[in-house]
Amino acid sequence: QRRVHGNFRDSNWVTFSFICSLGLFICSLAIVHTMARRTPLQTSSEFHAHRGSISCAKFGRKTGAVLATGGREDRKIKIWTVPPTALSIELEDQNSNALVECVQFDYGETHLVAGYSSGSTTVWNVPTQQVCRVFPQHHRSNCTCVDFHPLDSVVASGSLDTTVKIADLRQSQPVRTLEGHKADLTIVKFSPDGSMIVTGDRSGVVKLWDLSSTTKQPREFLGHTDAITSIAFHPLEFFFASGSADRTVKIWDMNNYTCQFAPLTPETGPIKALCFEENGGTHLFVASLDCLKVWGWQPTAKLYDSLPTTEGDSMCDLKAFKDLVRGCSVRLDRSDNRSFVKLWCAKLEDLEATKPGATGKHVSSCHLMMADVAASHPDSSAIPHSPSGHGVSSALARSLSLSLSLSLSLSLSLSLSLS
Repeated sequence: QRRVHGNFRDSNWVTFSFICSLGLFICSLAIVHTMARRTPLQTSSEFHAHRGSISCAKFGRKTGAVLATGGREDRKIKIWTVPPTALSIELEDQNSNALVECVQFDYGETHLVAGYSSGSTTVWNVPTQQVCRVFPQHHRSNCTCVDFHPLDSVVASGSLDTTVKIADLRQSQPVRTLEGHKADLTIVKFSPDGSMIVTGDRSGVVKLWDLSSTTKQPREFLGHTDAITSIAFHPLEFFFASGSADRTVKIWDMNNYTCQFAPLTPETGPIKALCFEENGGTHLFVASLDCLKVWGWQPTAKLYDSLPTTEGDSMCDLKAFKDLVRGCSVRLDRSDNRSFVKLWCAKLEDLEATKPGATGKHVSSCHLMMADVAASHPDSSAIPHSPSGHGVSSALARSLSLSLSLSLSLSLSLSLSLS
């Protein structure tokens, strides 16, 4: 009878040790999953772009398969195809010794406008690499932001002189000057139909101008406390989003001129870029200094995903095209004074926010990896779910193997000690 009770007690201890080991293994899985989610994004495409710092970087607005970068010190504009990441065109204004401040493609990716520290703007024909139009001394101070009209041969530029100039490429002089800001202009953006223009300045003031009237005063949107860094219009709805150096994003209704939503809690750094889904969905992609976040606002404001970039990189631009969201970041290697650009992309289907019935849960950051952007008509199937089988996936496999080994070792040790 004592032997029977002893065997029964031993079997209970074995069962108990197995349950403990299983619990430890499950906890290990949870810890490893959390670690994997917080692992910085992996990169498979990084290239040297300019000598000295990069002042601006913008994707093409039609396909996003081209990227323009402006070098502050080398005074050059470079246009890259991605992928393969290769220098396609190098533009340099031989008649100007000014620094490149800003660049922007037109909606067909056939023309590029650049703003310079001299206050001038230059428009290039990208395929021929020829200058189409130069507006010398367009502004009295640095030209800090530029944009193309979506439907016409018209460009807008903002400056440290607090003015906005609107110029027709078929004429040699600006056709209109917008005045009203009291601080340096930081952003200028045409609405999708070209009938309005939104401007933002260094003090955080946003203004909406109706271009159909020369007498109507602009609408003013107040709420930010620092420089406006990015503006994004929704492609279908009548509102736009603004991002600021105060680390917040606000969504403004252009019908009643009020803040429709201010759902975004302060980021860890300034907002660097914004973009809506190309098809007009309900999700907004926000790039801060070191992180990409996916927000939704219908029916209520909600954070769906938060994905960190690699340390030391500064986000520059975002582009949502078809089933991909693409981004670029830059960093300056101060040891040899060279700047590098990183390219990354993610399948929208891998982000929880884009799935039907999404409830705001996070997804693994291994789904958003640095990767070469597909060619001019990208095939999203070419984007792997893990870069070359390394990075987050291999680390996860090693961690799982270690967790399983520890769990089995603990179970075996308890069993042997009981026997």
